[in-house]
Amino acid sequence: MKLFIGGDCDSKDVFNLLDPSAFSEMDFEAHTVKALVCAYPEYFCIAFRADFSFENEIRRSDLALVHKSFSHWFIVEVELLSHSLMGHVVPQVRCFRYGDPLAACAGLLCDAIPQMDFSRAVSFLQFIPRSVVVVANRMSEEWKSCFRGLDVQMLTLSVYRRADGQIAHELEGSLFVMRENLGFFRYSAIDRSLRLPLTLSDIENRIDIVDPFGATGSWIVSRTKEALWLTKEVGDPGLPDNEMLQIVRTASGGLKLCLTSLR
Repeated sequence: MKLFIGGDCDSKDVFNLLDPSAFSEMDFEAHTVKALVCAYPEYFCIAFRADFSFENEIRRSDLALVHKSFSHWFIVEVELLSHSLMGHVVPQVRCFRYGDPLAACAGLLCDAIPQMDFSRAVSFLQFIPRSVVVVANRMSEEWKSCFRGLDVQMLTLSVYRRADGQIAHELEGSLFVMRENLGFFRYSAIDRSLRLPLTLSDIENRIDIVDPFGATGSWIVSRTKEALWLTKEVGDPGLPDNEMLQIVRTASGGLKLCLTSLR
């Protein structure tokens, strides 16, 4: 027996763990949404019945967690441990992690998030870093180890109920942001510089940045009253003038420049 006890040990403070195997996938998904909304208020938690294509197979996702800054997002796969790991779960998450969203995905984002218009949704799917997380009804070291090799995260959700029917949720694990978009900025070949907003003031005065060709170079940050200027310290990075570049921050805090098709 597993109990959650709080307060003064009154009956209203005692919650019993519900049998994880008793949930249907639909019921467990509903509990997952309630838990994620509460645990991660800085994200939009949306139903995301979106199709992704990978190696000539199409798989449909369950949910998505979209950060309210639109800097990164997670595809959420809701799974019961009774499902086949290699026969069902791994093909699903591999598709979401490495596959491509189909055209209808943009419309689903627009329907679920009021701030998202269609053009922005298309760019979001193309450029904004995404990760995949599995929310399971039980912990499994086998699943967790397997997901680690696929660069997929795992959370475990337990559901408790009080004598009067009140429900409580317990989430085990936490989301880890692997990459996040800092924005899209024009490059000036004459100045070897990018003009950044002052809101990115947490960038160091001198920082190593990986350019779109994979080379790491030192860049200098200069501050004015209007903007930050990110300038290549030595040499010409060989980037086209007036090119729109994306800056992505990695989990280690490093920065990477990415070419885009935006003009």
